[in-house]
Amino acid sequence: GNEKPFLHQKSLVAFYIILCAYWWLSALQIKYGFPVNTQQRFLTKYFTQTRYYAFMVYRAIPFLYEMRTLLDWTIHDTTLTFFHWLKLEDIYANVFEVKCKRDNERGKDFTKPQPKFPEKFVYGAGAFIGLVLLLWFPLFLLSSANPINQPNPINTVSVSIGVSGWKGFYEVTQNQDIEVVNDD
Repeated sequence: GNEKPFLHQKSLVAFYIILCAYWWLSALQIKYGFPVNTQQRFLTKYFTQTRYYAFMVYRAIPFLYEMRTLLDWTIHDTTLTFFHWLKLEDIYANVFEVKCKRDNERGKDFTKPQPKFPEKFVYGAGAFIGLVLLLWFPLFLLSSANPINQPNPINTVSVSIGVSGWKGFYEVTQNQDIEVVNDD
C-alpha cells in the first residue's frame, strides 16, 4: 500500500473535504426539510433591473438556456413534448422580461408630450442610415462594383494530388499570358 500520511495525500484530503461538505448539506436538508417548490428559478424570482440584466446575459450565452430547458424537461413529469416545453419556457421568459420592463416604467411620467416629428425623424433616419452603412459598406468596399478595385488576373494554375509525406503522384501547372483588354 501507500505509506504516505493522510495529510500529505492532497487528492484524498480534497475528496474528504467534499464528502464532509456533502454530509453537512445533507444534515441541513434533513433538519430544515426539503423545499416545497423545487421549480423556483433563482433569476426570475423577483422583478428587478439587476435580475433582468443577469437574465439577459444568461439567455445570451449560446445553448445554456436550451440545455437547462432540456434537463428540466428530462427530470420533470410532464405530458409536453420537448418543443412544447421549450415554448412554455420561452413564454415564461418573455413574461418575466415584460414584467421587469413594466416595473421599470412604473416611476416614469407619461403625461409629458412625446417627441415631435423632426426629433423622431432625425433619430430614426440616423439609425437607419447607420445600419445601412454598417451592413452594406463592407459589402460595397469588397465587391467588384467598387471602382477603386483593380482586377486580379490569374496567370498560373498549379494542381498537385498526393498523400501527405509522399511525393505527389499527379502534378500539373498551366501558364498562360492573358492580355487585359481595356475600353480606352
